[in-house]
Amino acid sequence: MVEFVQYLEPQSVDEARAVYKRACEIHLTYKPNIHMQWATFEERHGDLTEARRVLEALEKNLPGLAVVRLRRAALERRAGHLDQSEALLQEAVADSKEKPTLHAFYSIKLARLLLKLGRNPSRARRVLQEALEISPDNDKLHLNLLELEVSGDPWASAEAVQECVTRALAAPLAPHTKILFSQRGLQFAEDYSNSIQSVLSVYEEHQKLLKELGGTKRGAENGDEDSDKLSKSEDGSAVAVSSQVPPTMPHVPITTPPPPMMGTDMSAQAGYGGYSSWYQQPQYGSYGYQNTWNYNQGYYPPS
Repeated sequence: MVEFVQYLEPQSVDEARAVYKRACEIHLTYKPNIHMQWATFEERHGDLTEARRVLEALEKNLPGLAVVRLRRAALERRAGHLDQSEALLQEAVADSKEKPTLHAFYSIKLARLLLKLGRNPSRARRVLQEALEISPDNDKLHLNLLELEVSGDPWASAEAVQECVTRALAAPLAPHTKILFSQRGLQFAEDYSNSIQSVLSVYEEHQKLLKELGGTKRGAENGDEDSDKLSKSEDGSAVAVSSQVPPTMPHVPITTPPPPMMGTDMSAQAGYGGYSSWYQQPQYGSYGYQNTWNYNQGYYPPS
């Protein structure tokens, strides 16, 4: 059907629209991708009202699809209605409090909107902090809150960064995740602290953490596995992953920071990318092109 619509569209937009309408309202009422393609078709041809109606009807017919709510929010954002986009995400956050993983997912999306487009870090911070009250064990929330703090003025945000690290270390997170947060806090202190006493204090706390987690060194290095993992390189060859605990650094006046294991923009690696499989579809992209966004079959994120 997709190929047929692509064939018709250059010849007659009305005929292509009629095919979408008949398919979505009669034959494929429970197929989200074709509905989202229809909405994209209408938006591309300037009919935002119809695109909005199609997505609203789809969400009413199949409630709970994260990809549909995100598509609605994106439509409003592209239309210049940032307040409407924010309201849709806020509603999703409020409605998902009984599903912690989904609640965290929407909270991260809302926080990013508030921070990147709304230029309102205080509101973004509040969204993430409230989400952490519900899901203190969600490492993605901790990571995104830390990213928010380190992206600000380094001198003004130094205390907030250390608070993020302290909160993460007190949370029920995996040992290797706690080590990453501690390393990130030490790296931040090395990069921006104007007091050697502050750097040494953070360094000493990091060393204490390494000693405390020494009994779980395999978990810290290999994700709590009892045996060495094998990681595959891009060409498919297997490479053994070392299970040794990081060597203890000597007590010197000027410390050598650990390598930036998480990076400055951690959300690109762990904060947001971890959710990408929730709305991927291998057959065809819902924008009407072959696998455009790689939507999968996980329309309902796990609760």
